[in-house]
Amino acid sequence: MDNSANEKKDTVANAVSDASGNNSEKVVKTENVSTVVSSDTKMTASKDSGQKKDSKNSQDDDPGLHEKYRTALDIAYKRRLKIQQLEDKILEMRSELDKAAAASQEQGNDAGESLTAEGTEESTSLNFKYIALMLVIFLPALLVLLYTLFFYDSMYVATSTFTIKSNAADKTSEVSSSIGGIGGMFGGAGNKDLFTAMAYIQSLDMFYALDKKISLTNHYTTHDIVSSLAKDATQSEIEDYWKNVIEVKIDSESELMQLEVRSYSPEYSQKLSQGILSELDNFINNMNDRMTQDSIRLASIEVDKAKKDVEVISDKIRQFRDQNTFIDPTSEASNLLSIINNLENLITQAKAELAQKRAYLREDSVDIVSLKNKISSLEQEVSSLRSRIAQNQGASGADKDSFGHTLTRTLSQFEQLNIEYQFAQKVLEAALNNLETTRQMSLNKSKYLVTIDNPKIPDESLWPRPFLATIVTFIVTLFLLSAVSLLISAIKEHLGI
Repeated sequence: MDNSANEKKDTVANAVSDASGNNSEKVVKTENVSTVVSSDTKMTASKDSGQKKDSKNSQDDDPGLHEKYRTALDIAYKRRLKIQQLEDKILEMRSELDKAAAASQEQGNDAGESLTAEGTEESTSLNFKYIALMLVIFLPALLVLLYTLFFYDSMYVATSTFTIKSNAADKTSEVSSSIGGIGGMFGGAGNKDLFTAMAYIQSLDMFYALDKKISLTNHYTTHDIVSSLAKDATQSEIEDYWKNVIEVKIDSESELMQLEVRSYSPEYSQKLSQGILSELDNFINNMNDRMTQDSIRLASIEVDKAKKDVEVISDKIRQFRDQNTFIDPTSEASNLLSIINNLENLITQAKAELAQKRAYLREDSVDIVSLKNKISSLEQEVSSLRSRIAQNQGASGADKDSFGHTLTRTLSQFEQLNIEYQFAQKVLEAALNNLETTRQMSLNKSKYLVTIDNPKIPDESLWPRPFLATIVTFIVTLFLLSAVSLLISAIKEHLGI
């Protein structure tokens, strides 16, 4: 009986020690222990009842057995009390285990509910982010498509083709064609006048000039909100809008320019395109006039200056002639020398005749005396003329005292004035030739507008292009979204988030 009690105690102790394990295992072991204890109690009771019967039968046989029987009953009773206490403890432990299991189950349920709530919130957040991403990607393109299809006012495009020509360009076409292969490899120089025309077409001057004639502002400010020009637009906004409604294309190889004009009316598109060509033609003509006037003005200034120089030198020559009493000192000296030569020839002839007559006439003869007088007078005349060359004899004594110039010095001064006069005359001739050449070159360099394809009234609306605008919007949205995403990732990586 002691061994069975010890075994029961060990079983209960093991059950108590195993109660610190999992709640489910604790419950199972507790039930096993209670089953064992109840079975042992039944066995002990059966044994006690058998012993009581045996003791009753043997009481009358042996008085000592009675004492042993009572002792055994006391021991059995004490064991039963201990077993009862153990059962009570087991019941308490079971109740505690049940409470712990219920608490753990509640915690598990709470944890499951929290995990379920977190999972639900996370899935909801993911769905919201996905929906927001789809909206960011597709909503702009969808809005553009809907607006261009149903709300955007139709615009009509009028097209014209023209070029700018000049006589000088025709003369140099052969030279430019010879180097066109090399120039084409690098894009070519092209017609710079076309780029000038393009800049003028896209300028505010063109807009304001046409606005005065065909009321551009009134036409472009009375339509839908997006495509119309704001009524209180600034100059910068007007210029941007003007460049948006007109498109200029230049073909460098053929030197042709194509002009596309958009407006809200087919007739107005044609009218606007014609107005642009008319204003461009006026601009080219004014440019030609300015260039011609500037060139001729400079050449005319040179001619006027040369004329003034000639007039100044002519006045100096006139004053010189007035002071020296002869028109041309050079011709005067030449005439005097010619007279002296003639007189010397006469003297030579007279001396030859005198020598011939002396051979048969006397010295006091009339012929000899006449010849001597003739020779003497001729020599005096020659001497007088020579002195006149050395000193101005054509003036009176008072005039001689006033200027006392020699003919040689006078001749030198006159020659200098004459050289200056001839030089001024040549400068004047060169200036006149330059003026004429400038006029011819200005005429050759004159530019003119050649219209190849006149603007016509468009028969259909080519603007806007809904699907093209939608595709462009979608691509731009993706690009911007990718750029923002990369920027945010870089910032997080830099901050270590």
